[in-house]
Amino acid sequence: MSSRLPRSLTTWLEAVAGVGLFALILLTTLDTMGRYALDAPVAGALELTELTMVVVVFGSLAIAQREKAHVAVDLLTSRLGSRARIWVELFGTALALLLVLAMAWRSGVHGLELRKTGDETGTLGIAVFPFYFGVALGCLGMAAELVRDVIQALQSHDR
Repeated sequence: MSSRLPRSLTTWLEAVAGVGLFALILLTTLDTMGRYALDAPVAGALELTELTMVVVVFGSLAIAQREKAHVAVDLLTSRLGSRARIWVELFGTALALLLVLAMAWRSGVHGLELRKTGDETGTLGIAVFPFYFGVALGCLGMAAELVRDVIQALQSHDR
């Protein structure tokens, strides 16, 4: 089995997160300038910031996993042999995979519930269910990268 899974989801999520980050920078700049220069802040800036942060954070999970940019503490594993280290890495990766799949599932279910109830933000009236689907999609992107890591760890073990 190949350790090279399609990266199109990760690449797409990275682009979405980048656009979200740019929008967040623009929004914060406009809100700050409006607030202090014109005494007219952007209406709903807090809501927009919160929703955009969901896009940025969950859109970045998969790329951070692919680039190994998450925080890792190897205080104990650095003292293990290479085979034991591979098994510990495999266990941790499999556990993370189960966690992000559970998060994706629950976020998707909650998004469906919110779609039915029509929940919206308080000030701007933006539907919140798409952002729960975004959380689920971001978690699925990370899950795809974790599957790739599990495959690579298993291949390392076979050597």
